[in-house]
Amino acid sequence: MFQAFQRLFESTVATARRATEAEEREHGYHVATAALLVEVMRADHEARPEERAVVLRALEAAFDDLSPEETRDLLARAEERAEHATSLYEFTRHVNREFDHDQKAHVVELLWRVAYADGHLDKYEENLVRRIADLIHVPHAVFIRMKHRAGGTA
Repeated sequence: MFQAFQRLFESTVATARRATEAEEREHGYHVATAALLVEVMRADHEARPEERAVVLRALEAAFDDLSPEETRDLLARAEERAEHATSLYEFTRHVNREFDHDQKAHVVELLWRVAYADGHLDKYEENLVRRIADLIHVPHAVFIRMKHRAGGTA
């Protein structure tokens, strides 16, 4: 009887641990994606309201399982993390670990949308989108296709 109870307890603990790990992983890639969008928003040293609105809409579309309040909280957390980040690696590693090729391409498209949000593509924004695309292993052809899809030109 005691062994059966112990197995049940161990099984319950293991299931809870896996659920917690999955939640942490999902939270990590939510924050990583949001932080990359914030980095592009801030690349030209001017975070304009229209850029922030595009970031918020992109997050709402990308993570439709989050409520509007959770999305705003995610953006605030991402802005805080981006402010204190020492490199893009801490964000791109989550994307590389959790996203497939199509999802990575979508992230690049979202980055372009943020870069074009104010109607002007700054050279720092373009450079940052290019660096992020390289870091998440998005081929150049996909990088250009996502730029066109987002409204830019080659």
